[in-house]
Amino acid sequence: MDEISRCRKILGVDAGTSLEDLKSIYRDLVQVWHPDRFAGNERLQLKAQEKLKEINAAYDFLIANAFQNEVQIAAPETDSPPVVPPPAQEKSPVEEEVAADSPEAPERKSGAIGIIAVVVLVIFAGLFFYWKSQNRPNAPTESPAAVAPGTNNDSSPPEPTNHPATVPETSAVKETEPAPPPINTSSTDLLAEMVPFNDMDAAKTADGLVLTPKGDRAMLRVTHPYRAPLTIRATVKTDLADLRLIYGLGMVIFNWADNPFELRVHDPVTSAMSAVAKKGFLATNEWHKLVWEITTNTMRVTSDGETIFEGKGNYRRIDGLVGIGGNRDSIAVKNFSIESRTPIEPKTSGNLVKPAPIPNDILSSMVSISNPTITRSTDGISLYASSLTSVAAMTLLKSTNVFHVPFIIHTVAKTDSTDLRLYAGPAGRVIFNWGGNPSELRVHDPFTGDLTAVAGRGLIYPNEWHEVTWEIWDKGMKVFIDGQLHFQN
Repeated sequence: MDEISRCRKILGVDAGTSLEDLKSIYRDLVQVWHPDRFAGNERLQLKAQEKLKEINAAYDFLIANAFQNEVQIAAPETDSPPVVPPPAQEKSPVEEEVAADSPEAPERKSGAIGIIAVVVLVIFAGLFFYWKSQNRPNAPTESPAAVAPGTNNDSSPPEPTNHPATVPETSAVKETEPAPPPINTSSTDLLAEMVPFNDMDAAKTADGLVLTPKGDRAMLRVTHPYRAPLTIRATVKTDLADLRLIYGLGMVIFNWADNPFELRVHDPVTSAMSAVAKKGFLATNEWHKLVWEITTNTMRVTSDGETIFEGKGNYRRIDGLVGIGGNRDSIAVKNFSIESRTPIEPKTSGNLVKPAPIPNDILSSMVSISNPTITRSTDGISLYASSLTSVAAMTLLKSTNVFHVPFIIHTVAKTDSTDLRLYAGPAGRVIFNWGGNPSELRVHDPFTGDLTAVAGRGLIYPNEWHEVTWEIWDKGMKVFIDGQLHFQN
């Protein structure tokens, strides 16, 4: 009996059992044979421990070896050597006695002996010629690619090259393919290096970190950006709602508060949202393995080995910060890692550090419009809309003086997510991380309000300080972000 069939027999599953059904059957068996159920009987408890070990081993083997496209498959019958038909079926002693009394018995015995002799001669002849073919002194040596990894050419003959089509592809074929570029993983576990943002409380426990969000878009975040292609891996569990993986302007939201069964995926560049019904729920208080893969033009999200989202986009030029967070309930993180072929070295001086103050700063003299919530700290002024307001209401800080063209506006600012705006004149504004398309820079003329949209020039990364300059001259305008020109007319 092959190993896959033996493991199926232990778990009591059929060859066509799906991955989901196998997991369900496995959970049932674990509950039935859990040693704690036999705490009052040492003999049965020991027996249950051995049985549970056998169940775990069989389950792990099937998960690793017996699935293709989430459907369990049987081991190919052609993997075993051809079996020579056995001689005539053995009979019981009673049948032999009855057959011996038959007048035709001597003839049948002599015929059977002849058949057995022929079969034995054929077997020995086949083995002899096979041995000769494999031990010819001048036989050419097999190439290393034809030998399975871990085998010895001197002690084990190479695999034949005439396997039937039903035999699975061997590792010998894979070894002839060019090896992919090495993946640079910054750490097997980045939790110790990550820092909390937006009032995220992180507490160490024996299981890992317990994250309790206290502010909007709270997260635990890495200290420097990563560039696609990359793979984000996390082992997590949640009390109930809103577990989020974050990259750039994108998020993957599990157990979304308004509909826990809907998976919500926000694009890392545009923040555009895709919803997938019945794919976003994670069973509470259970560990789950989440993977978010982002190539230069595709995305894929998997949960416990199951692909739950696939999408496309242009991620070639994104340098995004990676994090994990929530919105309401606490989440636990056992490990968090990032694999990237083109990692970005940590910045020695850059946007993560607040630039020097601007001369002639008027921030302290500005007044609020539309009653925003304002908090002041040594870091600066935080400005929040008190409620959902119309565009006409314009929650903002406004200067108390009137300025005439030409003039230049300088500011050092950062945003949690979308819509950072500068205003000038009766109708002018420059919008970064615009809610409709964060990568699009939107510039409205200060006098006419006419809009100029510049694709791919409006994105500034959240929670980083940026130096923004808006020059308004008699016959034109310029917009700079961190010293780079993003708009001119």
